[in-house]
Formats: sequence, structure tokens, C-alpha cells
Amino acid sequence: MCQVGCRLLMDLPADGAWNMALDELLLVWAERTGQPIFRIYQWMPATLSLGYFQRWQDRFRHPASLSCPMVRRPSGGGAILHDQELTYCMALPYCLLPTGDPSSLYGFVHETLLEVFTDWGFKARLWQCPCAVSPLRDEASDRPDRCGMVESGPVPTSSDAPEISPETLFPKGSGPLETTRLGGEPFLCFQRRSRWDVVADAPEGMEVKLAGSAQRRSRAALLQHGSILLARSPASPELPGLAELLGRPVQPAELAQVWLARLAERLPWAWQADSLTPQERAEAHRLVQTKYGTDSWNLRR
Repeated sequence: MCQVGCRLLMDLPADGAWNMALDELLLVWAERTGQPIFRIYQWMPATLSLGYFQRWQDRFRHPASLSCPMVRRPSGGGAILHDQELTYCMALPYCLLPTGDPSSLYGFVHETLLEVFTDWGFKARLWQCPCAVSPLRDEASDRPDRCGMVESGPVPTSSDAPEISPETLFPKGSGPLETTRLGGEPFLCFQRRSRWDVVADAPEGMEVKLAGSAQRRSRAALLQHGSILLARSPASPELPGLAELLGRPVQPAELAQVWLARLAERLPWAWQADSLTPQERAEAHRLVQTKYGTDSWNLRR
């Protein structure tokens, strides 16, 4: 099989506006070049990111993260507290989709994480909607976020998009989840569930979500980015991570190294380590100043 070169960016931690500006830039790059690009990064300081359709006022539903800066993502889904985690972004033209189906890319990427966890002797799984008609496909996973389409055309979607009764997932009296739910669903992405999420059972018997992803689709390419919880954050104390379940700390570089090796086994891509060009850095700064660092974007809903 002929391999396709995939540009690989391993970035230092950065603030929310920069991270989201750069993710958007990756989508534009994939559209223009017809090539895939993969980025691994972290956040500094700890930042709350809102899904494209979320109301910014809803952040007050989560007191623990009120001291954190906020940014709005270009993708759908619930809010994420980015702190003790590893974040990835991949952008590629539709013709290079390994699955042929944009929605099933969630599962393709998350399955490689499951392989890593299995190598570590840790049991995790993809969450399956209890109301799904088929174990292979459910129509809800192909819908954009329930709040609607984007005015400009591209559709932000998320792996937490399916319509599922919150009572099915979070029974009454389930503790911290009760305080963060309003209007039928939790505020935080990692308190929601959908078909492609990576979940595991905590020692106390509670099911926890360890990884989730979201997409932004344009006419020619798509962006998928997601988070993997490495440990519990003081700004989201209700969410345990890999460290709590494994009983040992997990360093970002450790996970990144083994995960990239697993992805390389499944993808017909050859990693090409790279860095931003001066022109790309200038364009990312422009997006920070005109979009992701502005109230007109972050407080738009």
C-alpha cells in the first residue's frame, strides 16, 4: 500500500485562543493541500472550552472552573476543562478518510487508544448507546449537534451528539452530575455519553469517560479534535482520569509516543515531524486577534 505523508506537529502547551486558532488553520491547510495533518498539544493555563452551540452563560453551572479562562471551539459538543489531559487534532480531506465515513472516524481513532490501554493491562471500551438499533451504526451519530447548522455552511459535530435521555445515563441522586445539568443534559462533555466515547469502570463501580472527540466539517475536508483525560483536575474534581484508574501517573509524552505508534499501524500514513512556518504562525495570530481571542466569538451565544 502506498503511504501518504502526514504532517505531524508536537506542540508546547498554549492558551485556548491559540490552540483553537491553530486547529482551524489545520483544517484550511488540509483543504488547500489535500494532505493530512496531525497535531498533539496541551493547554496552559487550564482552560474551559465551550462547544460551538453552547451558551456562554452556562459556564456558571460549573463553579469549579469559574477561575479558568474560556474559549469557544469551532466544533460541537459539551464543555471541556482542559488541564490534566492530552489533546489531539487531525485534519484531512474526505478522500483520505480511513473509514470512508466521517462519523465513524471517531471510533477508528478511539479504537487505537483502546489498544494502548490494553497493552497497559487496563480495560476500557467504546460506549454503546443502549437504545441503538444496530451495534454497527445508529443514525443519531451522523447528525450534527442538536442545536442546528452553522450559518456559513460547515457543520460542527461531536461524538456526544446522539439524543439520549439523561435519566438513562445519570439517575437521580447521582451526585455532582445533578448540579451541572440544566435543560436535560450535563454541561460538561465528559459527563455526557455517546456511541464512540472511550469509557471504563472505576474501582467504585462508576462508569467514567476517558476520551471524547468532536468534528468540524467543511466542503472538502474535516477537522477532528479530542481530549484524553490523564488525571483529575482541581478545576473539574468530579472527573477522574487515567491516573486514578491505573493507580499511577501518566505522562503526556508517554501516551503520545505509544499512541502515535498504534495510529501508524492502522493508518496508511507516514509521520513527517514538522513545525509551523512563519506564515502559518502569523495567520494563527491573526485568528487569535480577530476571532478566538474576542468576545464577539466567545460570547456569541
